[in-house]
Amino acid sequence: MQIPLLRCYLVKIGMMSALLTLSVPSYAADDDWGDEEQIDIAQIFLVSSQEKPKSHPFHGVGHKLGLDVDGVAGKELVLTRGQSYAFRVETDIQHDVYLSTEAVGRGASVFADGVKGNFTYAGIVTIETSNKTPKELYYACRNHSYMGGKIHIANAGEEGKVVLGKIDTSSFPATKPPKPISVSTIKQKISFADMFVSQSSAATRVGNSDNDEAKIAYTDAHARLNKAKVALDAGDLTLALHEVDESLRSMSTAARLVPTPEQLAEQQQIFVTLMEEVKTFEKSYKRNVERLEKSGRTDVREHLSYAELESTVEAAESLHEINEIAAANRLMKTLQKTITTALGKILANQTVVYDKTFGSPFEEYEYELARYLSYEELVPLAIEQKRPSKRAVELMDQFVVKGKNTYQLSLPVADKKDYKNAILMLQGATFQLQRALRMVGVR
Repeated sequence: MQIPLLRCYLVKIGMMSALLTLSVPSYAADDDWGDEEQIDIAQIFLVSSQEKPKSHPFHGVGHKLGLDVDGVAGKELVLTRGQSYAFRVETDIQHDVYLSTEAVGRGASVFADGVKGNFTYAGIVTIETSNKTPKELYYACRNHSYMGGKIHIANAGEEGKVVLGKIDTSSFPATKPPKPISVSTIKQKISFADMFVSQSSAATRVGNSDNDEAKIAYTDAHARLNKAKVALDAGDLTLALHEVDESLRSMSTAARLVPTPEQLAEQQQIFVTLMEEVKTFEKSYKRNVERLEKSGRTDVREHLSYAELESTVEAAESLHEINEIAAANRLMKTLQKTITTALGKILANQTVVYDKTFGSPFEEYEYELARYLSYEELVPLAIEQKRPSKRAVELMDQFVVKGKNTYQLSLPVADKKDYKNAILMLQGATFQLQRALRMVGVR
């Protein structure tokens, strides 16, 4: 039985706001952000990570990697009090960036006044500076020490008076020196690489395949291995280590491009799962786009057009048909993230509110069904945006499964027009989803 959803209207409160205002930044300085909450951004900085060069202010102390701003290692920034700034963070899952009142980082001394997005490795952090903002802050890493740099907050017109200079790190803990490279270590690596590149089943698969990309990587692996041997004979252990590591990396790439039958079957299953998930997200996206457009919104398709969505799915299917399954899976994973981000943007700060004046038990059943489906849509969004731990997801799944089972049981009850009991069952199903969402802090 297909039940039409109740007509609804939108307000800026409610359960979706609880998730989306926390997990999907809605700023107006860049195309990647939504337009619900306008902030006048004075400047956008790009934050990335790499091994610290000598120019980094914390070179030789703390972690061996450092944060760059706009390509400058540990760049010292001068911001104007009363203005807002954004940091586009593109680091690594191990390097969540946040603003701190101390240089050390490691999650200490978080500064949160006027700040949104602290602790992200792929997203946006903004700060609205005010009289409460201290004269000095640091951009830092939650997990490692002394990776970032200093931020000066100056009053308007006094930016030129700020004194810039390298920070005195003489009292800071030194970076642990790398372990010395031994001849035996290099020989062991070369021996392993020799077997992997020349004698392994992966080498046989690649050699017998018609995958040009894999064969290029395979040839590079051989060339790098030979260079490592020459460097070892010449006593250049640093170069030998570099070349053997690159050889192993190239050979691993070649092996991934020509998977075993078992790996291929696993990739096939991943593709099927990803396609099912994307189709589910696609239905949710289109349903919400159409609902919002009926309410008068005209901007909702700007984040992801139907044509772009459908053409990407077609491209993934085409890759799958020619057995480029790994590439198809990468494309589907990217599309999945694109859809969930678009969903987050169009739903930011909004939720569905239903008229609770019911003319019949059937209308009340419609309301509870729509309410359950709204919560069901939030579960994958919460996982995608808030990135809970594996254990948290396992606990969430227990509640989600209970909720879905109860929902499924309610359908034949509603088919028999026993709306009173169907309503009670849907309320129980929704309660289980609410419990699942609370596992990741969504109230």
